[in-house]
Amino acid sequence: MSAGSGPSAGKPQLLAGKNMAITGGVTGIGRAIAIDYLAHGANVAVNHFGDPKSAEQFQTLLDEASQVLGGKEEAQKRLIEVPGDVGQFETGKKLIAAVVEKWGRLDVFISNAGICEFREFLEITPELWNQTLTTNLTGAYNTIHAAATQLTEQSPPGGSIIGISSISALVGGAQQAHYTPTKAGITSLIQSCACALGKYNIRCNVLLPGTIKTQLNEKDLENDEKRKYMEGRIPLGRTGVPSDLAGPAVFLGNSHIHLWPAESCVSSAHSWMSPGHFLAKPHLLSTYLSVSNDPCVKGVIYVETDRTISSVPPPSSSRKPPPDDETEMRVLLTSWAHEPLQEVRFLRSIVESDGVEGELLKGCVLYAPMQLPEHMFKRYLEIAEKVAGPELWKRVVGFRYLLQGKKEGEVQKLVSSEQWINNLVTLGEGRGDKGWTFDVGIDVNRDGEEGLKDVSGMIGEARKRGSNVRFILTWTSALESFASDPNIYMKLSGAFNEFSSPSSPSTPTPDSVPAMLDALRPYLTTVFECFPDRVMFGSDWPVCNVGGPKGEKGNWGFWRDVVEGVLEERGMVTEERDGVWWRVGERAYGVEM
Repeated sequence: MSAGSGPSAGKPQLLAGKNMAITGGVTGIGRAIAIDYLAHGANVAVNHFGDPKSAEQFQTLLDEASQVLGGKEEAQKRLIEVPGDVGQFETGKKLIAAVVEKWGRLDVFISNAGICEFREFLEITPELWNQTLTTNLTGAYNTIHAAATQLTEQSPPGGSIIGISSISALVGGAQQAHYTPTKAGITSLIQSCACALGKYNIRCNVLLPGTIKTQLNEKDLENDEKRKYMEGRIPLGRTGVPSDLAGPAVFLGNSHIHLWPAESCVSSAHSWMSPGHFLAKPHLLSTYLSVSNDPCVKGVIYVETDRTISSVPPPSSSRKPPPDDETEMRVLLTSWAHEPLQEVRFLRSIVESDGVEGELLKGCVLYAPMQLPEHMFKRYLEIAEKVAGPELWKRVVGFRYLLQGKKEGEVQKLVSSEQWINNLVTLGEGRGDKGWTFDVGIDVNRDGEEGLKDVSGMIGEARKRGSNVRFILTWTSALESFASDPNIYMKLSGAFNEFSSPSSPSTPTPDSVPAMLDALRPYLTTVFECFPDRVMFGSDWPVCNVGGPKGEKGNWGFWRDVVEGVLEERGMVTEERDGVWWRVGERAYGVEM
């Protein structure tokens, strides 16, 4: 591999400036994680046992890092070793101290060190039992305790702790009676840490890999009969490899869901929600989690639900009102935007709760009254911020305005207006000058391509004014004009209800993955050609139930299977798949899952 051609070349630096420490980082899963973190911009401290073999393995890790980072000098700046036995309490303190001394703070700690000497139960000696327990579980406690201490004491406090457990913690193993209890202990330890450390802004997650071919089980898998048995239990028909778990894969993020409480299931709250409407019932985060049935969902990004708002804006002039009129204008704005602000209050109740739902809501996209004059738009943002409160407002990652269903010429009139462009510039200056995203909803299937052309002109004008706002588009055709702008992203969602459009009212939604892939392939080919590393998954839940062929409990899972089929068909490697599932959403919205 030539210098500069490794995984980091041309890829987004998702972990730039982050400092990570990992135990057991010179072989297997730990080594793959270390390399992936380096490739995405992190500084990495690796602990190993300290014996000659481990020291040699670190040198080969350093060589691999040199290839990834384009040279040994860069690798030596970003990768350090801290030898020591994790079974000793001081080793954890030594590892964390090295990170802080070298780079100033700790952001991520990964407890990965573990041993497993396969042995029949009656042959397990007290010495082997104690050795396995000390390395795997006591070692995890020793190092996690040191990491948690640093994460709570540094300023600002917080960070991430990840424990590497095993699926054997749940299912056991005939020759692993000394090993599986330690992995179950790690799972429980991390769960308890999540409860204890959340108040310090420390996220704790545990990863339970299946059968991964590493140095621990390589000899065991040389047995053809045993290997075939293991492969037969795995849907993919193969055992895993360390790179399958590279990076914080546990942080699977979903970039697009909608929620609403019971009191909002009326047309006065959602004009599209007529009595008896399929979606006219509460859809809460707890409902979503039960439907997704996926323990890997570690974060969601909420997208506004098109709350009812008057088509006639509040009375105003084109000029900024005198100070005496400010109070009246705020009252009028608050009344006019009652329902979107109610939505903000609903989200605030989630993030300020003590439960897991508040932790899962990593970001939200709110309604933006882009049609208002600039001075009123800015006042609306001030009102929304006050209603949101500081905890929710820091999670506001962008705004949305739906352009579908407009009369002929209306989209062009809206998006080319001076006030609309000025408001886009305002969004680009928000969020501490990082800029908010702007989600654009265009319905080419029903409204034709004119709106898409109008939006293309809007983006061009915003760029001329220096706006750095990022644009998120739902997928559709005729997108070539957007391909060259690195700040335009595509969202892969909302396919099911397209099969019941006015242009094809009798076309049933395909009910199998192959049939759905056949239907979507012409569109997706264009999408991935135009946006090769800017496509993100969106469940569009619960709207995916409209037109979905599998029922309310099955549509989300079916869409997930369809997307997985798309990625498989395109031959995407693990890093590219992670991009679609969560990394692109993380990058586009500026959140950390």
